Amino acid sequence: MAKPKILKTKSGLPVIFYQAENYNTATVLVLVKTGTDFESKSINGISHLIEHVFFKGSKSYPTPLALSLELDKIGAEYNAFTSYELTGYYIKTIPEYCPRGVELLADMLTEPIFDQAELEKERKVVLEEINYNFDTPTRFIHDLNLRLIYGDQPAGWPILGPKETITRINQADILRYVQNHYSVKNTVVIVSGNFNQTKVFKTIEAKFQSYRKTAALERRPFVQKQKDFQKLTQLKKDLKQAHLLFSFRTDGLDRLKDRRYSLSLLAAVLGAGFSSRLFSLLRQELGATYYLSADTNIFSNRGYFYIQTGADLKRLKKIIEAIKDELVRIKVEKIDPAELEKAKTIIKNQISVATETSDTIGRFTGENYLFEKKIVLVKELIKKINQVNAEAVQKEAELTLRRQKTNVVLILPEPLDFNLNQTFANF
Repeated sequence: MAKPKILKTKSGLPVIFYQAENYNTATVLVLVKTGTDFESKSINGISHLIEHVFFKGSKSYPTPLALSLELDKIGAEYNAFTSYELTGYYIKTIPEYCPRGVELLADMLTEPIFDQAELEKERKVVLEEINYNFDTPTRFIHDLNLRLIYGDQPAGWPILGPKETITRINQADILRYVQNHYSVKNTVVIVSGNFNQTKVFKTIEAKFQSYRKTAALERRPFVQKQKDFQKLTQLKKDLKQAHLLFSFRTDGLDRLKDRRYSLSLLAAVLGAGFSSRLFSLLRQELGATYYLSADTNIFSNRGYFYIQTGADLKRLKKIIEAIKDELVRIKVEKIDPAELEKAKTIIKNQISVATETSDTIGRFTGENYLFEKKIVLVKELIKKINQVNAEAVQKEAELTLRRQKTNVVLILPEPLDFNLNQTFANF
């Protein structure tokens, strides 16, 4: 696998090539530095809606069927995604069709038609996606958590947007947003896997020539609002168990820097694998939950560490107290070297598995480039994980697991019969 290289087209569009001739596929990914963070409240959800309608036709292929037929001709796997800080579009195909994949993706992004009839159809699709999200507690609880931590600002709004906003967004809003937020100044094209670099670069140079060149609008400043312990309870009558999410506010990449690796290991010690502390306690010992995860969600200017699980309604208080006690323990008791080594191995495997295909290594490379302004290699990331010691993980636990940074979200069928504030009084 060759070292990634960064080129620029004559129009100033950055292009990253990650050549790997041992791959059987090639992926073309376009990442745009826009998302929910860049929205105003009146158009919350527009970034995600636009991601949908880009696939609904272009000047060359004016209907969804015409565009999908061209994509199917090259056997493409294609999709898009929206986050708070990024929107991405990709086409994955066999090596000989990589230049054609570039042509189709460029056509979508540089000559979209945003047909009104197709917009109305896709609006209905997104409204159903919002319904699905609301009906799925394991997903919806994350929206509630963001609302609780960050409040009424873009960081606390849902990526999908509320129904009333999605219903109001019109064609003019979409055209204006694309004009203001899609530019060579905030976009990068990543081509990864097995492909002919010369042919692909010539195609990018030609087909992205009309992509907007003026500066994109910046996002609004983020404001950290949390002062003390916070909780939010959502009642949902048809549930048979409670869904819990504990989150602890952290810095973002801009301030965390290498401390993020200590946070990742803290999450792994607590919740990665069947032998992790919380999984052993809640499932193996108490038989009180089916699913459990511990992880971090780190943005460029903010972040949080979280634990998510489902819980037996009859033992809810006991389960919450057991989790709290385990969090207290990891702050005061030294982590065993063997336990830390196991956590490192799990994370290194997760990183390796998550970057072993042309599309995943492309996304890994592109996102790191946009946020850190440099190429980050997987082996460099693994080296950083190996360098973390038990003291650093425990220090991060002490800094993060504090009452004033604590948020608890519950979705359950009936009100709590105990005081959460009291449970976390001395945390």
